[in-house]
Amino acid sequence: ILFRTDKFNSLIRESTTGSVRQTLSFSSMGNIKIPLPSIEKQREIVEKYNSKIQKIVELEFRISSLLQEKNNYMNEKLGIVSKVAKVTLNKLNFINYSDIKRWGVSFTLKDKENSVSYSNDYKIKKIKEVCSIGSGGTPSRTNADYYNNGTIPWVKTTEVRNDIIRNTEEHITNDAILNSSAKIYPTGSLIIAMYGQGETRGRTAKLGIDAATNQACCVLSDISAELDTDYFWFYLMNEYARLRELASGNNQPNLNAQMIASYPVIIPPYDIQKEIVETVTGINNQLSEARQNIERFKIEAQQQFEKELFE
Repeated sequence: ILFRTDKFNSLIRESTTGSVRQTLSFSSMGNIKIPLPSIEKQREIVEKYNSKIQKIVELEFRISSLLQEKNNYMNEKLGIVSKVAKVTLNKLNFINYSDIKRWGVSFTLKDKENSVSYSNDYKIKKIKEVCSIGSGGTPSRTNADYYNNGTIPWVKTTEVRNDIIRNTEEHITNDAILNSSAKIYPTGSLIIAMYGQGETRGRTAKLGIDAATNQACCVLSDISAELDTDYFWFYLMNEYARLRELASGNNQPNLNAQMIASYPVIIPPYDIQKEIVETVTGINNQLSEARQNIERFKIEAQQQFEKELFE
């Protein structure tokens, strides 16, 4: 725990040498002085630290339970049933042409193994039937004027984190818009990340401001009046894993606008949509509080540990 503190890391930096490549010699490392209270005091300090960490573990379990509760609620309310079936290959296999969503044996088998059935209680449309679909662009990085003193928020996929976007890391200028494929989308538009390492692909966000995006973002705007925007957003978040399964590519599978355009959207009556929004918002508020408390306990545990040893 001591080695992970900010104070110890500052001692490490003070002991390094070299102008181009910083190095830490064995002798320098061995001469760093650290506080060494009695073994009883060490155990007391560690116990206090671990009590905070235990609260974090409990909160992480709480978050996992809430996410599962939200997923179960959405699926049950909308009549979504996952049918997991292991498909085995024989010498000759047959599949109905109507069941083929994408060309390729691997895709066809994956679709069969992870198929989903939908209730007949509500109508279902494709995303392209309920909104406009667009993307953005990246103004040339060689022209610094496109970015310097820019006032137009510009969203990258790393900022698409299942949250409302109210600010962005970078801003671009009107000239950047005019000289690239970037375009400004209105507040309330929904974003789906099409590319991205790790968990990024398939994540969504809602614009809390007018903003442009890069080409890796699929933007859903002009949403039909038959859909509550927040319901649509929560539905897409619920479909995260299934959206990711659509991706194709060898090294880094990606989504594209065509895949997203053909994805089904369940459209229950408006009062049911509002009920879902109210319930899911309540769960999301609990998730947000739990995540904030995790960060608070992390900071408190570290600060308390350092205070015990270094002050």
